[in-house]
Amino acid sequence: MRRIKKINEFENFDYHLIGEINLNFKRGSIFASILGFLCLLAMLIFILNKVERDLFECFWAGFFGLYFLLIFFIASKNKIGKINQYFIFIPLIIFPLIAFIIRSSIFPEVRESYLVEKSMPYYFLMIIISGFFFNHKLSILTGLLTGIEFFSMFLVGKPHLMQMIKDDSYLGNIIMNPSYYFFQSFSMMFGGIIIGLLSITMKKLINNFLKEEKEKHSIDKLFGQFVSHDIKNKIINEKKDIIGERKNVAVMFSDIRSFSSLSESLSPESIVLQLNQYFDKMVNCVASNGGTVDKFIGDGMMCVFGGLIELDNPCDSAIKAACMMRGELQTLNSNWENKSFPQFDIGIGIHYGDVLQGTIGSKERKEFTVIGDTVNTASRLESVTKDFDYKIIFSDVVYGELSDEIKAKSVSLGSVNVKGKKKNISIFGVSSLT
Repeated sequence: MRRIKKINEFENFDYHLIGEINLNFKRGSIFASILGFLCLLAMLIFILNKVERDLFECFWAGFFGLYFLLIFFIASKNKIGKINQYFIFIPLIIFPLIAFIIRSSIFPEVRESYLVEKSMPYYFLMIIISGFFFNHKLSILTGLLTGIEFFSMFLVGKPHLMQMIKDDSYLGNIIMNPSYYFFQSFSMMFGGIIIGLLSITMKKLINNFLKEEKEKHSIDKLFGQFVSHDIKNKIINEKKDIIGERKNVAVMFSDIRSFSSLSESLSPESIVLQLNQYFDKMVNCVASNGGTVDKFIGDGMMCVFGGLIELDNPCDSAIKAACMMRGELQTLNSNWENKSFPQFDIGIGIHYGDVLQGTIGSKERKEFTVIGDTVNTASRLESVTKDFDYKIIFSDVVYGELSDEIKAKSVSLGSVNVKGKKKNISIFGVSSLT
């Protein structure tokens, strides 16, 4: 059961990772193949010029060139998966051992150089490279094989090491000491385990990052661009359940006054440009106060405070956002006046109460929204602003939830009858909080 859970946890990550590994192998192997053939060419030139007499190095340079060329073709067909990573990487791990055995047979007088000078840094390099596969088993196996190979080469080459250190007793004590090779072998094994554990940790971190990015993408699809990045991150961190639930929220409706008549005198391009500038500022006002834009309704918009994101006082936040919107509109109007654009005036209605929030729609398209009598009442209050000098009007329910500071800025406007309500609603207005 635990194994199945781990596989599922990394399944999506592994799918993308294998594709990246094939791409990186395709790029890296062709470079390594070219490098191998260039080394072969250089060694042949050295031999022809009698700078080098050892054909053995030419053989290995050519072998590496052909080997990485083969890997390039495998990666080009996306055939490098989790299993055949072992078949590709293990030959590179055992290369020093093969070289040591061949050199011991052909040139026994120089085989110790592979043990002392070349194999150890090569092995540590392979251990580090294994971590880039994000396969902890491969890293641990790499550490185990390199440690065993290195110590085995010491045991085979021990009788001949004295030839290298006849004139240096101190160096001889180090090179002939088995604990030196045991420690290096142990370091390789331990290094493989450490790299393996780090690859697990990195894999989890990257997998979690991909999950969060996927969740952010889902939130973008669900809410559009109408919530701030902070709110998106908070939804993800809290793993908010947004299936369907009842919440007390403040609902705000805003609408541009006489927009139909204004649009008749403008070109479609000018209308879109002006509306985009307007909505950009209004959405920022809502998001900066913890609210979300539920939807755009023509030239109007519906916003929600609380519910999805818990706020200390949703009604305070809604009033602050409304006043900020009016302030931004004044700035926009000043700029538009200089450009001979028509001026906008907006009405804002706010109500507080119980709603049903959740994702509603078809299988192909869903959206997050809130529904209920509170929404209808807020919409009716926005229409009431046409009959008053105050352009921000809210219900007595909202007034009862406000902080003393905002209450002091509010003015009672009496009571009105709104469509869908049998009883009159007491309303209040506010112009500014400054």
